[in-house]
Amino acid sequence: VLKAGGCYVPLDPDDPPERARRIVLGAGCQLVLGHTPLLEKLRAAMSTAAGTSEDLALVDIHGLVAAPAGPRPPEPTMQGGHRLAYILFTSGSTGMPKGVEVEHRHVVNLLVSAVDFLGVTQSDRYLATSTVGFDSSVAEMYLPLITGGTVILHDRSLALDPRRLASEVRKHGVTVLMTGPTVWSVALATVPDFPRVRIAISHGEAIPHELAGRLVDLGDVVWNLYGPTET
Repeated sequence: VLKAGGCYVPLDPDDPPERARRIVLGAGCQLVLGHTPLLEKLRAAMSTAAGTSEDLALVDIHGLVAAPAGPRPPEPTMQGGHRLAYILFTSGSTGMPKGVEVEHRHVVNLLVSAVDFLGVTQSDRYLATSTVGFDSSVAEMYLPLITGGTVILHDRSLALDPRRLASEVRKHGVTVLMTGPTVWSVALATVPDFPRVRIAISHGEAIPHELAGRLVDLGDVVWNLYGPTET
C-alpha cells in the first residue's frame, strides 16, 4: 500500500466486527484485505447497518493470485511527504473511535529521530509483539527495516507469558525489546535472570520509579517512550 502511494488503515482481528465496520466507513476504505472468517464477520456487520458503501471490496489474502512476472516491478510512488501513510483509530474509550491521520513525513521524522537517539544499527534484532492496530507497531516493524536490522514477529500472547518471552529473547539474541510497564514488571518478577538487552524500552503508560531502576540494570540503554501518534 505504501509503495503504491496509498494509505493503510489497520484493523485488529480481535476487535468486535462493529468497531471494524465503524473504522472502515469512517476512514472511507475502498478495500479490506484479510482472512475469510474475519471478512465474513465484517460483511455481516456491514449488511445490518445503514450507510454502508457498496463499492467496498473485501478480499481474502489467500485467494490472491500472483501477477505474471513483468520486466521489472513498478517503482515506489513518490508523491510528497504530506500524503497520508496510515490512519490509526483511537480506542474510543471516551466516545466514538477517532481516526488520526499520519503523513509520510511524520513517520519518516519519527524513524530517523529514533535511529539517532536509540542508536539502532544493522546488528540489532528487534522483537515485535504489538498488534498492527497499535501505533508502537510502526517503530517495531520499520526501524529494523530501514537500518538493515532484523525484526522478529510474534503475536501479542508472548508478552503475557514471561518465561516464554525470556526464552524467545535468548533464543533469537534479541537486542531491542519494547513493552509496557506492567509486562516488564511481571516479567522481571517471574524471571529474575531475564536476559540482558542492548535497548530496553518502556512505553504507553507511566513507569514506576522502582521499575525504571531495574530496567537500568537490564539494558545498556533504557527509554520511557510514548506513541508515534503523539509524535
